[in-house]
Amino acid sequence: MRDPIFAVWGCAGGGVWLRACARAIAFSSSSAESSSISASAASSSCRSRRFSSRRASNSVGAASATIWLRFSIGTPSGMGAFLPCAGRERDAMNRYLTLRCEVPLELAETAAFFLHEEGAAGVEVLDDEIRPPPGAPKLPEGKARVTGYFGAETDPEAIRARLEALVPGAVVGWEILDEEPWADCWKLHFRPVQVRDSFWVVPPWEKAPEGTATVVIEPGMAFGTGNHETTALCLDFAADLVRPGTSVLDLGCGSGILGIAAARLGAGRVLMLDNDPVAVEIARKNAVANGFPELEASGVPVEELDETFDLVLANILAVTLIELASAVVRCVRPGGSVILSGITVDQAAEVRAVYETLGLAFREERRRGEWSALHLERAR
Repeated sequence: MRDPIFAVWGCAGGGVWLRACARAIAFSSSSAESSSISASAASSSCRSRRFSSRRASNSVGAASATIWLRFSIGTPSGMGAFLPCAGRERDAMNRYLTLRCEVPLELAETAAFFLHEEGAAGVEVLDDEIRPPPGAPKLPEGKARVTGYFGAETDPEAIRARLEALVPGAVVGWEILDEEPWADCWKLHFRPVQVRDSFWVVPPWEKAPEGTATVVIEPGMAFGTGNHETTALCLDFAADLVRPGTSVLDLGCGSGILGIAAARLGAGRVLMLDNDPVAVEIARKNAVANGFPELEASGVPVEELDETFDLVLANILAVTLIELASAVVRCVRPGGSVILSGITVDQAAEVRAVYETLGLAFREERRRGEWSALHLERAR
């Protein structure tokens, strides 16, 4: 099997940008747990801070399994991306083939693996749970859209014939496009996110529909663009719980997306905490860019915080949520709420039990894919 090659943008001190290529890790389907550890270790080498580190996501292809890692490490323009390449300089290519297929959801990984084996420089999978960007058609329920990026010399008819034979029900189309400058390719990985009908999170180069509440986040070396399920879950809860004047603590703020969204929803006092100084600075910049220069971002440990809030948003990791449980509960005002995310569905019961033991009452669990968010409340 051909090992996939990926280009990874990284940052060194003084703004010196480095480009490195790394082979993805191949593993058998029986060692998925160890693959997650490898992925997590690679991610934490970029951001090992307790609040900011996130488990890298992976998906298993058919027949043979390949880790697909998504890193949030800097690119030349300060953005985070994990960009596929084909072992050659893509900026030497003037045109490329984009081949898209709509397939049954359960066959998406089979189609993605097939396109990779056919020589795709990169493969993207969108399913029916992902809200499309403004103007893009929504996928039918139970369907996924798999996109492969090839050199312009690729024969799309041959690939289509083989794909349709392999994946029953596949609807395949393609187009030849002029390649945009390499420095802009990473923008394809950051799409507008619709939280509610009238509430969007967008990167700076995109626009939300007119008349909607919008949070503009420039993804960088801090977690939080709205594209990850855990962030989306927290935003969804915030849309329900934030009222004019609500005081909010964004714990492990990363980019500041949750705190800024709360301010956009009408919150009063908003404090964004992260023990990564890079994240604190990025959160401050994002707050100013969204018209909220008064929002406070700090590196003060939550254990030392002497303040309570109507709403605490903690999108971290299960182990950290458990470790900090006593401090988190102390920050919740009587009658206030806490949203806990960054946890998988199978971790939710353990996290919930810890916080219930400390006196919080469970209200609701929401899920997206393998991820969960918990709403608990402190008695008045």
